[in-house]
Amino acid sequence: MKSFNPFLIIPLLLFAFIFSSGALKGEEPIDNIKPQDDILKKHLISSAQGKEMFAEFDKNRVQVLDSKLQDLYRDRNFEDTKFIWYSLDEIKAYLKYIESIQKANPKQDVSGLRIYFAAYPNSENFESGRTINHPKQQTVFMIPTVAVEGGDKEYNNLNHLPFIIQSSTSNKLKGQFEIVEEFMDDHNKKERLELFRKQAKKIEKAGIGFSASLFSAETEETSTIYNEGEMTPPPYKD
Repeated sequence: MKSFNPFLIIPLLLFAFIFSSGALKGEEPIDNIKPQDDILKKHLISSAQGKEMFAEFDKNRVQVLDSKLQDLYRDRNFEDTKFIWYSLDEIKAYLKYIESIQKANPKQDVSGLRIYFAAYPNSENFESGRTINHPKQQTVFMIPTVAVEGGDKEYNNLNHLPFIIQSSTSNKLKGQFEIVEEFMDDHNKKERLELFRKQAKKIEKAGIGFSASLFSAETEETSTIYNEGEMTPPPYKD
């Protein structure tokens, strides 16, 4: 398995978790969140711990991997990503988008976010034709999850599956949640997918939040995947 830089997503993960944990279902206004709350106690770290983790990242990730990536890309100036920045408005816009998906599909449990490590291809364009602004650079993308009941008993986070939407209505946020299987860990993958399918069919059978054609071929994909932050260091240019 390839090694990835784990530290670069921690600020995003903390920020997204703080907002999404209660905001998705309107459990508690953000104005009421105080530093002593249990969620913050669990996830906030001291600056000393942050520095220790970043030093570990630099010593045993950056210094080790950059030389290997320079050889791989035949580029002695290559430096991989150390952090990615999103504005507060960009984070809020994405979380509002996820909240809107939950409201459009009230019987589905939009349970949180996954933040994935990824890398841009060494090319000018994706296969779709979209321009690649940061070729070769490591990045992250975020995707919401839907909870599956009765899944993995050992690893709870595996019971929250990454999804996009297949819609056949004028409201493109309303539709069948489609699990992105390529993003799933292999551990009990088949069992967790089967549980989700049974769960989805129960909702379909009850006629709750689904049109009759949602499981037909006449659907359109609505993406839920968030990317394109501002990255440092930026790609080297001659």
